[in-house]
Amino acid sequence: MDGRLLVAELLVACTVVVSCVPVMNYDNPLEPRFAGNFSDEQPDFDGTIKVVSYNIGFAKNVDRAIHELTEFDELRSADIILLQEMDEAGTQLIAQALRYEFVYYPASIHSYHHKNFGNAILSKWPISESEKILLPHVNPRNKQRRIAVKAVINIEQFKVLVYSVHLETFWLGQRKR
Repeated sequence: MDGRLLVAELLVACTVVVSCVPVMNYDNPLEPRFAGNFSDEQPDFDGTIKVVSYNIGFAKNVDRAIHELTEFDELRSADIILLQEMDEAGTQLIAQALRYEFVYYPASIHSYHHKNFGNAILSKWPISESEKILLPHVNPRNKQRRIAVKAVINIEQFKVLVYSVHLETFWLGQRKR
């Protein structure tokens, strides 16, 4: 057998074994919760809201994400940013660098990097209410639960309901996703 093929097969086997390790889910919809406010002032509302949804990927490369959120026209000056696959430290760094209010709820401690893994909402305007919504199905391989984060954002006289959702991968099947 070719040595490269053997190495590749061993890597695939290790990945499957590691990905099947059960995660620790946070099944309490109230906690843990992380929130903060780095906003200097609220912008004037011009009648439009720019919303960006961004999966950071295990909260890796947060500095690159901050760069992209400030430099790319499509992402720059978002009023609301929805983040997925985040931890509390990365969420806080992004909110602080961009001068946003934020709320973050982890869904679980992920077996890949052993850090909190969840969703966040960042806003230029005040966040008055937030909650974690437990999605009904768990991943059949590692029992990880996914969540949605819900927040009410106060934009002048308007209350805007926002969700940051991270659905399960193909392991769950299309009907349950």
